[in-house]
Amino acid sequence: MKFWKLAIILVVIIGVSAGAYFGISKSIENKEAEELASSGVGNFLKFDSEDINFVSYTSSDGTFELTSEDGSSWTCTNSDMRIDSDIVVYTIYAMCDLDTTKLVEEDSTDLSKYGLDNPISVTCSDGYDEYSIQIGNLSPSGESYYIKSPDNNDVYTISASEGSAIHITKNDLKNRLIIDSYNSDVNKIVYSEGDNVVFNCQKDESGVWTLVEPNISNIDTNIAKISSITDLLIRADVIDFITENPTEQELAEYGLDNPKYTIEIADSDEDNTIYLGNSPTDNVIYVQFADTKEVATFYMGEIGIIDADVSIILNDVVYNDKKENITNITYEYNGQTLDVDLEYDSDNRSYTYTKNGSIVTDEDEISELGILTDASLQISLYKMDLDATPTGEPSFTITFTRNYEPNIYKLEFIPTDEDTNYYYVVMNGDYFGCIVRNRILISENGVLKLLDSVLAST
Repeated sequence: MKFWKLAIILVVIIGVSAGAYFGISKSIENKEAEELASSGVGNFLKFDSEDINFVSYTSSDGTFELTSEDGSSWTCTNSDMRIDSDIVVYTIYAMCDLDTTKLVEEDSTDLSKYGLDNPISVTCSDGYDEYSIQIGNLSPSGESYYIKSPDNNDVYTISASEGSAIHITKNDLKNRLIIDSYNSDVNKIVYSEGDNVVFNCQKDESGVWTLVEPNISNIDTNIAKISSITDLLIRADVIDFITENPTEQELAEYGLDNPKYTIEIADSDEDNTIYLGNSPTDNVIYVQFADTKEVATFYMGEIGIIDADVSIILNDVVYNDKKENITNITYEYNGQTLDVDLEYDSDNRSYTYTKNGSIVTDEDEISELGILTDASLQISLYKMDLDATPTGEPSFTITFTRNYEPNIYKLEFIPTDEDTNYYYVVMNGDYFGCIVRNRILISENGVLKLLDSVLAST
């Protein structure tokens, strides 16, 4: 046979084989598609999530309609409920390209066995079209949720992960946080016991925290402490929602008819206040949101500042300064006076000390004075008592002379009781609530213990 005839036969055979292959392949695809269709696996809903500006949830709790201008922040138009916008966003994402995993039953006559006789209904809308679903119970295996369309009674399943984002109750929609903010954005914290403001602390435009109330000018706020308090408050999460419209009797039961504490926390967008009442169990407390009047429970430890005084946001020491700013420290104690001049050498980062008019050259004595002057700038604040009125003479006095105005800063330590367990601290003639512990002063590196040693060698 001629070569060209063999070539033609070969081409024909290949063509027939290819045609048969593609025909078989197409047949398999069609069969698989039919099997998938008959099993109920396929797309249930499809829309562009970014176009959605309206979502409604309907359940036994009622219907809640939510709108948004940017797709991220959602507001309920028919309730004062504070909304967790993330929950709404998760629902939209779960519904926008939703596939079923199985057709359970066509045209079911008993929807109750799927929890679809009283389902949760969710509708998303872009202003033109609506996309709806009804969702029932979780399957016995826990792997799926039962769903159906509002238009028929065909029951399908979807994955549990997608179903949990759609099966949303009224309480799920509620914002469980005191304030939905970042630590760095918080600019105001006010904490009160009864009608008394314990502290009102606010951040100015430059980011500096200032104590607005009470008026304490001699101790600075501690940024790290305030940040720690803020971090607790923005993370505090509702344990349970108790009631939305409490009666006077219920408020009395919860201790919220006359709240023990009040906390206000704000950023540039929100200013939220909560009232704190009784504790039903250890470490749990009833809380009422001022704006919605709803009562919930929180863990006390997550709120963090209950029973605290203003010292919780102040520096840990009664007088905080850089040692190189100090030119003289004068101590009056036990009828004796110790006068110490300090001269700082910035090149060598060292000090020259003059004690009662004489330059100190002995290494041990230099070390002793160095430790004493360091300790004088580290006297720990124990607590604040703004209502006290110090009386009597000071047990000892420390006077700092500084290289900036005001040059003189005088601390007088007046006993709070006969046993001198604690001292009120009067600063430049004014008492503003500061109390220190005697046991800190007489500890191994305490000012009085060190001062006794230096005076003994004088």
